[in-house]
Amino acid sequence: MTPAAHAGPTPGKTPRGKRLLQWALLIAATAFVCDALIGLGIVAFRLDERVAEGLRGAHHLLVEHAYKSYILRPGQKIPARDGRIIQINENGHMVYAEDLDLATRPKASGEVRMLFLGGSTTYQGWAFDVADLLNRESGGKNTYKVINAGTGMYTSQENLIDLAICGFSYKPDLVVAYLPVNDVYWTASYPGFRRDYTHMRVPLKVGVPLFERRHSYPFTLRLAYTLYRNSHDLTWFAARGPFPAEDIVQRGSVPQLEGVTAAVIENIQSMKALCEARGIPFVLITQKLFPTPNPSAKILDKATDEVIARIKQAKELRPIHLLDMAQAFPDVWDEASKARVRAAFPGREAEYGGFGPPPSYDSMHFNPAGVLLFAAIVRDYLADQGLVPTSHRLRAKHGQPQAP
Repeated sequence: MTPAAHAGPTPGKTPRGKRLLQWALLIAATAFVCDALIGLGIVAFRLDERVAEGLRGAHHLLVEHAYKSYILRPGQKIPARDGRIIQINENGHMVYAEDLDLATRPKASGEVRMLFLGGSTTYQGWAFDVADLLNRESGGKNTYKVINAGTGMYTSQENLIDLAICGFSYKPDLVVAYLPVNDVYWTASYPGFRRDYTHMRVPLKVGVPLFERRHSYPFTLRLAYTLYRNSHDLTWFAARGPFPAEDIVQRGSVPQLEGVTAAVIENIQSMKALCEARGIPFVLITQKLFPTPNPSAKILDKATDEVIARIKQAKELRPIHLLDMAQAFPDVWDEASKARVRAAFPGREAEYGGFGPPPSYDSMHFNPAGVLLFAAIVRDYLADQGLVPTSHRLRAKHGQPQAP
């Protein structure tokens, strides 16, 4: 054997295991110091709040709420037609900028206030087009004001709460709700149905339990979550984990549909009763769904149609002002529908590139020209039911029958 075979560690060279330990300790110490500095920044300078606020200002539409899980972020401005601005008020509702104080302002002579409830399909803005049409027809005799409380992913549960705690503060003369697709999509896709919807709904701020506490540790993860949470669609942080879409397809049906149906009917009944107790007409519009190739959407849309059929048959809701939009709204553009839009909103379809088939961009949301047709249908229904002062000037232009 050579002398080298018995050689020990090279003088002045640290053993490999000890070097790895030193590096591990150095990395751990560096991570600890960095995390401590981030924690100091969070405590002393509200670092996470400042980061969140900056991201929300650029990307986010929602904030947490004590009773409704989340609302639209107050103060947001949305450009409207003719230079007007739609703004989100303190209740998370859309109003024209000049109407931000509508909840506290006395009602002017001839002023008619209309409150619209629903999800993203109400948020689309047809409520403002309904008011635009009514104001043009009124000739100054009445002034129609809109409060659009439609909020993405809201179910009838949030709509009922919204009406009770905020909606009546506007002293509305008419309440319109567009339902119930979100009830079916959201509640029927989550296991363990509960009547108060807590099987799927959680407050926005506790969507991820790890970050419930203000000073959760490590601070680096808290800041990382702040960055993640405020650069994504926050509605998903207001719900528990859903069934995967493939599970819905595999089941082929909605097993909790009975519970969902009963809840929707009860919520509508409560909205109607609250309005009638105050002498306010309540209008229910049931949703229009369009054919879709999405296999899970097909199942959920079929379930929605079943819920709508039950709503229409529900004795506890009778009598009710009910506009069945599935019957009133066409699947594709036809000449009568185009003429209806042109008569109600002259030249407006040109703003959006004309009429493109179909009048929707998915199974439930309307394209811009479709929104105008929707508004014209709603306006005509309100007039036919005697819920707004009747003027048949626009409908007579395209040969629709006049209400007595």
